[in-house]
Amino acid sequence: MLLVLPVCGESRLDSELTREQKEDLILQAKALGARAVYTAGAGEPTIDKDFLHLARFIHEQGLEWVVYSNGITFSNERQALRNTGLTPRQLAEKVAEYGVTIVYKLWSTDANTNNQLTGTRSSYDYQKQIVRTRNGSKATVDLSTGLLLLQEVGSKLALETLCTARTFDDVYHVIVPLAEQLELPIIVEPILLNGGAKEQESLILSVEQLGMIDPYLTDFGPRNFYSVVIDNRGYMHLSHGTVNLANPNPAWNAVGRLFEVLHSDQIIATHRYERLPELR
Repeated sequence: MLLVLPVCGESRLDSELTREQKEDLILQAKALGARAVYTAGAGEPTIDKDFLHLARFIHEQGLEWVVYSNGITFSNERQALRNTGLTPRQLAEKVAEYGVTIVYKLWSTDANTNNQLTGTRSSYDYQKQIVRTRNGSKATVDLSTGLLLLQEVGSKLALETLCTARTFDDVYHVIVPLAEQLELPIIVEPILLNGGAKEQESLILSVEQLGMIDPYLTDFGPRNFYSVVIDNRGYMHLSHGTVNLANPNPAWNAVGRLFEVLHSDQIIATHRYERLPELR
């Protein structure tokens, strides 16, 4: 079982989960067999005031914490000091100490494009690096100092990149080989025709491009068909295969009652106790 728990950034609503409620959900999930906590973030998780506290708490519970991050607090000293009171190096060392896995967003090896795609404007600090591309030639790329710092201090680290028609050449010929050279796992996500992307059909990969990048794409296999996500107000969202039930039932608030809410959905309850073929 995997608990998908949000950790928000600077903007907070009165109805958002408190630190104590987050801890309670973690303990409930652990009692139900959870072995890991996953946070994609509603905003940037590492600037949340509870980030380091939760990192220590999850570590003390013997659970893994996987956090998707744009890396801003590891790449810019002003941002790090303002949001955490620590320098980027001190923060990276704490992350390594608590065993947090940072899935670092690298959407382009061009500084301006990466800032634009990740929504960080010009807040990253970058270093020029020479890397070997897929065809064996050398290329000079912009890598955020945070990515290099996390690797230097021995943090658990992976890369995540968004592959579009616009970024395909960079992803396929540079970013994927870079991950292999750094010996880092990589998650490649294709842009899909949903949400805001419905207005951006020109970004959709061609059939040929999908075929080339297919070995590196995110696995949407059976493990991910039946999942439960807790949002930043404590409500449970269900996913049945490719059907995402985005609007939770008002009765599905999991604070203090995760077991009850989890078993209120017949499909999720059934598959919670079902061992998938590849796990046997």
